[in-house]
Amino acid sequence: MKATPIHLNLRGKLLLVVTIGLLIAFGIFGAFRIYQTKQSLTEEINRSGQERVTLIAESLANMIVAYDYSNLESVAERIAKLQDVQQINIRNRAGKIMASRNSNQPDTNGKVQAFSAPVTFAGENIGNVELVLSLERIDLSIRETYRNVMIAISLFGAFLGVLIYATVSVFIVKPLLRLSEAAEQLALGNFSTVLPPAPKDELGNLVRAFATMRENRKSVESELNNLNASLENIVMARIAELRDSEAYIHAVLDNINEGIIVIEDNGLIVSFNPAAEKIFGYTGNEIVNQNFSQLISADELDLSGKYKKYSEEKGASSLFGVNREVIGMRKNYSAFPLELKTNQIRIQNRLLFITSARDISERKEAEQRISYMASHDTLTKLPNRALLQDRIEQSLVRNRRRKLQAAVLFIDLDKFKIINDTLGHDIGDSLLQEAATRLVEDVRSEDTVARQGGDEFIILLSTISSPEDAGLIAQKILDSLSRPFYIKGKELHIGASVGIAVFPDDGENMGALLKNSDIAMYHAKEAGRGNYQFFSEKMNEQAAEKQALSADLRHAIERNELFLVFQPVVGMASGELEGMEVLLRWQHPELGLISPDKFIPLAEESGLIMTIGEWVLRSTCKQFLQWQNQGYAVPRLAVNLSAQQFRQKLLAETIASILNEAGVAAHNLGIEITESMLVQNIDEVVETLLKLSNMGLEISIDDFGTGYSSLSYLKRFHIDKLKIDKSFVDGIATHRDDAAIVKAIIAMANGLNMKVVTEGVETQAQLDFLRQEGCTQYQGYLFSRPLPAIEIVAWLKLAI
Repeated sequence: MKATPIHLNLRGKLLLVVTIGLLIAFGIFGAFRIYQTKQSLTEEINRSGQERVTLIAESLANMIVAYDYSNLESVAERIAKLQDVQQINIRNRAGKIMASRNSNQPDTNGKVQAFSAPVTFAGENIGNVELVLSLERIDLSIRETYRNVMIAISLFGAFLGVLIYATVSVFIVKPLLRLSEAAEQLALGNFSTVLPPAPKDELGNLVRAFATMRENRKSVESELNNLNASLENIVMARIAELRDSEAYIHAVLDNINEGIIVIEDNGLIVSFNPAAEKIFGYTGNEIVNQNFSQLISADELDLSGKYKKYSEEKGASSLFGVNREVIGMRKNYSAFPLELKTNQIRIQNRLLFITSARDISERKEAEQRISYMASHDTLTKLPNRALLQDRIEQSLVRNRRRKLQAAVLFIDLDKFKIINDTLGHDIGDSLLQEAATRLVEDVRSEDTVARQGGDEFIILLSTISSPEDAGLIAQKILDSLSRPFYIKGKELHIGASVGIAVFPDDGENMGALLKNSDIAMYHAKEAGRGNYQFFSEKMNEQAAEKQALSADLRHAIERNELFLVFQPVVGMASGELEGMEVLLRWQHPELGLISPDKFIPLAEESGLIMTIGEWVLRSTCKQFLQWQNQGYAVPRLAVNLSAQQFRQKLLAETIASILNEAGVAAHNLGIEITESMLVQNIDEVVETLLKLSNMGLEISIDDFGTGYSSLSYLKRFHIDKLKIDKSFVDGIATHRDDAAIVKAIIAMANGLNMKVVTEGVETQAQLDFLRQEGCTQYQGYLFSRPLPAIEIVAWLKLAI
């Protein structure tokens, strides 16, 4: 037909316009959707990252104050394992990293974002926490959104294109064709359809057709009927389109992991997605048309009414779009922490509230675990030093206001180190746990038992009527800890030394009470252990003196204040000089000569004993060479080793290096160790003594009979000489027991082919007894007191 090319041309134009319009519209929509998603995810990661780093900073304050590196490292390691965490750095106020951990999660190709938060304690900035989070999930979410949008655009565009194409073809193009055909029939003389003359274009044909229909009522009615039918079809198609859109929205809501609840302004639930069903335990059919208030605790009843009221009075910004934590209620009436975020919308003058719900039980549990770990000892589950300090501060504030007394007890377990070293750390840990249990049982529920570290505990008696109350508790603790412990089939015995500081007499603040109770505890140890001591001002003065002396000792070597003296060791049979014991002395510039019994323990406590010990070895070698170069026959020089020196992993190598540097043969030197050193880590002791013996050093056990060793151990050790302690020698002429002990030691040593040296021989009667029993050598004031090097020369000359 002639009109066909014209209508095909019109169809092509319509399709072209529709296609361009769809491409532009969907392109804008897709770009907007991707941008919206990126913005939303970026805001979420910023908010979440800052919240997380702030939360971590709040939980680490006590550990940073206490310099609790082990717990900081542990917390950092756990945090590094959390989702999106790439790195965590914990710094002190000076910016120094105290703990740092990198995540073992996949590489993010540099797509990370750092967050930081200050750590404050008592209003003061004490450090900083840096948290580096991966942005990989943002990129993945954006790519996923882009893919989904493109798929949706493609599918929805194809659907709309087909729908519009069909609509244009059915309701526009085809009617125009029919109208054109009717006009052609009218031109041929068919009067059933009267049409006016038509112009040469398509729209002109339509105008002429309508002009003709106006001239004929029947034609007008017929045409109106046709138009009504066409409009009805268009309306039905639009309804179907709207239904498809609603189905799409429901599909999106059903696949969101977050609970989505739609509520009317009267509080009734309109919609409840599957994620919400999983959170609350209700099905959608059970909860729809029920009031939202049954999903939360009684404290939050009529929440939707509150939202509406707040929205009307203060504006939506005061409440909507803000995360709020409430207590949720499941179908089985179990309560749980719930995070809600609500926004309002209006649809056709209908006010609705869209609420997102998230179960935050796991997050809350994690926060509680982190808080607990930061404030408790991992082994005993007792409060750690940080939590103890906080409780002391609170107690002092309360007691100061009420004018009440309190007490701090500093407890150190006696003999624990021996058990821990000989029986192993597993038994030692179990012993600490059992001791902690007894301590908790010995005090009231309002008191605090904390672990200071190692085998030390601190107890806060929050209120006491008088200092005597603290003494009664301390004695109760001593009695409790003195009872046998049964650990893994072994019966163990320990004791304790307790120091007591009373508030406010012994200190008005936490620092003073802790320091003074510590001082009192050391006085309890000095008083023989197994007792308690109250703090006194004299103790404080002694502690200050001790601290000052320790500071002076650090400079004693560089100021040439230390020097050596030598006590001759005499052969029992020959009566001649057969060796010398090297002893250390300290000439203080202000205090004069200080006893070794006073400064050696200070050196061991401060760690200076290692430096001083090496100085003694080097100085001994230097003096040996000097005498040898002067032509004297120098006997073996014996040097005392401290327990810390003896426990060095490379002790033999260190001594060998000093001897090689000095050019002194090992057989010219002897070492003396105390009996108590032998019972710590037996296998390591055997290995160390074997190395020293193989070098050619003579090994002596000093103060034999006063320590804790078993005689059965002696056969395992490479020992050349036993030195009988002076405490036994003093009574051999007058006390039968001392004489029996000395006889037994000499007989045992002779049986094991060991030499025996007796210390502290001061009378001829003592010497005669020892010579009769077969003692090998002796030393003491009967022969000579310890002499400086210049005076020893006289003895060396006699030996030439």
